[in-house]
Amino acid sequence: MINQLLLRFKLLKDDKTLIIVMTLMALGLTLVFSSSMSGNYRPEVMLVDSDNTSESREFINELKLSRLL
Repeated sequence: MINQLLLRFKLLKDDKTLIIVMTLMALGLTLVFSSSMSGNYRPEVMLVDSDNTSESREFINELKLSRLL
């Protein structure tokens, strides 16, 4: 079993094109997702306060003061 794993690792090491392509794809996806998550994007949230209690009003005020939404 270990011999088979070592053989497959040696065969993978010989295929340098595959390793380069997979590494570039991983770096590219990392760049795309990290750039899309940064910035000043603030989603719009609709909130309906049906019970109109002091706790719900306090929660709404905390959301308004938050920088996330």
